[in-house]
Amino acid sequence: FPSHDTELNTYLSMNRDELEKLTPEDCGQISYRLGQFSFHIQRTINREIARNNWADDTIKVVIADDINNYKGYGYIEKANQAIKHNDKAQSLNKIRIYSKQRTDRLSYLANSVKNLSDILLSIQKIKMVKHG
Repeated sequence: FPSHDTELNTYLSMNRDELEKLTPEDCGQISYRLGQFSFHIQRTINREIARNNWADDTIKVVIADDINNYKGYGYIEKANQAIKHNDKAQSLNKIRIYSKQRTDRLSYLANSVKNLSDILLSIQKIKMVKHG
């Protein structure tokens, strides 16, 4: 949805006065568009989660033979050392970290879109009751 960034940013940056000037039809249409954005964001989040899981599982396989060569209190400490000394595991770890960061950012965006969609539906209902 990158080509729709401007439209999404317009909706997410609307102030209270702008929201109150919308007609019930506007509210419904914008809420529908936000629902579409939300669907695309969720699909992207799902891809990033899958990428993260793939990288994490592949790292475990890559370092499996070496992990016990390192000292540490537990698996995580040993794994971090094994990753540090393995180029392939380092590359996979960069992918894992990047996908986690993207998931976190997209989750925030998804929540913002959902909140605005809910607000617009509430405004739409109030306006429809007022205008019968």
